[in-house]
Amino acid sequence: MKKLTYLFYLLIMLAPLYGLAQTRTIQGQVTDAQTGEALAGVSVVANTATGREQATSTDESGAYRIQISENATTLVFAYVGKMTLTEQIGNRTSISVQLESDAGQLDEVIVTGYSTTTKATLTGAVSSISGADMVRTKNEDAVNMLTGKVPGVRISQKSSAPGDYDTRIDIRGMGDPLFVVDGIPRDKGYFSRMSGDEIESVSVLKDGTAAIYGLRAANGVVLVTTKSGSNMGGKVDISFSTSTSLQQFLNVPSTTNALQYFELKNEKNWQDFGGNYLIRRSPLHSEEEIQPYVDGTLTSYNWIDKVFKKTTPQSQHNLSVNGGSDKLRYFFNLGYSTQSGSYASDDYNSNRWNLRTNVDAQITKRLKARVSLGGMMLTTTKPNGVDWTAYKETWLARPDAPFYANDNPLYPNGDPLLLQESKNFMVQTDADYVGYNKNWDRRLNGTLQLEYEIPGVDGLSAKGSYDYATSLPDYHNYHRSYTVYQYNPDSDTYSPIQRATPASVTRGFNVNNDYNMQLGLFYNKSFGLHNFNNFLLYEETYSNWDSFSAFREVLVDSEYLFAGRDQNQRASGGGIGDRSSKSLVGQIDYNYAAKYMFAFKFRYDGSS
Repeated sequence: MKKLTYLFYLLIMLAPLYGLAQTRTIQGQVTDAQTGEALAGVSVVANTATGREQATSTDESGAYRIQISENATTLVFAYVGKMTLTEQIGNRTSISVQLESDAGQLDEVIVTGYSTTTKATLTGAVSSISGADMVRTKNEDAVNMLTGKVPGVRISQKSSAPGDYDTRIDIRGMGDPLFVVDGIPRDKGYFSRMSGDEIESVSVLKDGTAAIYGLRAANGVVLVTTKSGSNMGGKVDISFSTSTSLQQFLNVPSTTNALQYFELKNEKNWQDFGGNYLIRRSPLHSEEEIQPYVDGTLTSYNWIDKVFKKTTPQSQHNLSVNGGSDKLRYFFNLGYSTQSGSYASDDYNSNRWNLRTNVDAQITKRLKARVSLGGMMLTTTKPNGVDWTAYKETWLARPDAPFYANDNPLYPNGDPLLLQESKNFMVQTDADYVGYNKNWDRRLNGTLQLEYEIPGVDGLSAKGSYDYATSLPDYHNYHRSYTVYQYNPDSDTYSPIQRATPASVTRGFNVNNDYNMQLGLFYNKSFGLHNFNNFLLYEETYSNWDSFSAFREVLVDSEYLFAGRDQNQRASGGGIGDRSSKSLVGQIDYNYAAKYMFAFKFRYDGSS
């Protein structure tokens, strides 16, 4: 027995030593395969057969030291711009490696404003994301697709209502940036309404990199490149995608039934009166008033469930055609998306059509052309005069207030004793009662680009582009009078209460035209290890706009201006304006062996 006890204690004492024997240290150095220089910041990960175990990184001298268990089988070395390397551990305690350059990663093309560069020769602060990564997030607003995917960019969505493209984008904590689509400045609304399936990539210019766009780029620049056709040997690729998703309210406060409402009101009344210590105060709601809800003679009314839907659908459909040859390439995309609002009336919704066509042609050996066409048509409809307060006031509606007077569906309830100011949000969210606000946003743009390789000077080319864009915002607000009722049980009659009088119609129409012309010389040439990417460009823009609006009060049930009455009419309004600018832009970009780099950019603007 003593021998067994001694053996037991001996095993306990040796257990920690046995545990220590299961780990060992691997050390080594990581260097560049081309130059032999030490690489600092290389990720070193020890993996077992079941997954990752330990990780560390190399110091300034490229050295690392990592402690592993006996289960570790491989070390993985990873570094930006280098090919990932996996080494078997075996019985080794020292593992030094050399990392080869990843040409594919270094040669990735980055759009930097009026020109392109590679990741290996990038000198400024630029973040980029592919269109394929964007569309993994399904959203009506292209800005929302960038959420959490671009370093240094903050996205905050103000509203998810149909047709509400008011998402905020901040770069470095500043205001809205400048948006440039295929080299042409656009507004944020243009990018927001683009389909993710027509976007090839998005680059975000920060700090000094954005300076080439001048004062407009004080808050950064978002560069958007749309998709182009592919050389498929004359074949055509046709693809169709569709997606449907559901939205719902989060953290909606629960409502009370009528019995709970009466009890809580009485409790509040009692507390407000000092707990009735001195004088017994009568309850606001008597036992006779409460008892019908206890025995089920009267029922409660859940206004939230009556006015709003639990979930709202949104869908996106895209048809793409891609193809071409070495002489002609084309890309076509047609998209349709819909989004429904949360009102049970189904009168809050939006639908949008998107069109994108890009055609690239090699006209001669030295002359290339590109024709681009983009279009968008958005229609948003909602009940007249309803805003976010509908949610708050519906939630505050009394649960003993019927939806209809005397529960008669022919008479919407407007009892001022039960509904504040006779507001019945079942009615106020129904366009058949209150009228509607309808907004149209139509945009169309076309761009012609030419590039000619100048003979006699290798790498020198002349480029020119001309873009015309027009937008036609239009709105129609029909403010309709409607009637709610108060029931009188003594006479069994319904007293009408007229609301939203007088009825009125407002129409507005805008025409906006934008013109952009660019002419430039570009020099892109390499001499051995010396690389140049220079350009000098002249840019001219012109914009004009014309707006008109009219308001009429109407006596008859009509949604048209011609039905307006003679009295109390406002004067029609409108306005016109234009502006223009001329700019000279240039860049001198030089690098030696993609290691030593010099970049100089300038811009001169004049405007009127």
